[in-house]
Amino acid sequence: MSVTGKHIVILTPGFAKDESDTTCIPVLQQYLRTYKAVYPEDTCTVISFQYPQKKQYNWYGLKIWVIGGRNSRFPFRLFTWFRVISKFRTIHNSHKVDIIHSFWLTECTFIGYYLSKIYNIPMIATAMGQDCASRNRYFNILKLNNIYVTALSSFMSDHLLKNSGKAVNQIIPFG
Repeated sequence: MSVTGKHIVILTPGFAKDESDTTCIPVLQQYLRTYKAVYPEDTCTVISFQYPQKKQYNWYGLKIWVIGGRNSRFPFRLFTWFRVISKFRTIHNSHKVDIIHSFWLTECTFIGYYLSKIYNIPMIATAMGQDCASRNRYFNILKLNNIYVTALSSFMSDHLLKNSGKAVNQIIPFG
């Protein structure tokens, strides 16, 4: 297989179960469809941690890998994380990953940061809203100053700075 563009792995808690599912994180769906239209030479692979329950499928030409964690609680959530790490290793071994992009400053960013350090791959994390609130437990374990963080608005950026001490690197509004 001839590879010309970048390979980006998207880490997200959930994704559309098929092309007719327009209600599961529509902003992420639109982002990926637009990205693919603008950069057709790049490859985007999605790893969905929790939803849906299918294992692998194609969505508008993108490969979607579903771990199917079903929002299990700790310590069972660790099994989901191990499956994500294993799936990432398989993907990276078959088609070198150039960028990891996680959505939400939660478990996806936590695991993405770990993978970026292990494989020496640049990482981007996008704050999506409620993850900027002070109740985000991941602020205690994430090294946000070592991650390139984007936010969807200056409002979210302000809350992230206030609640975590991290200023976003870039505001990129969706839509």
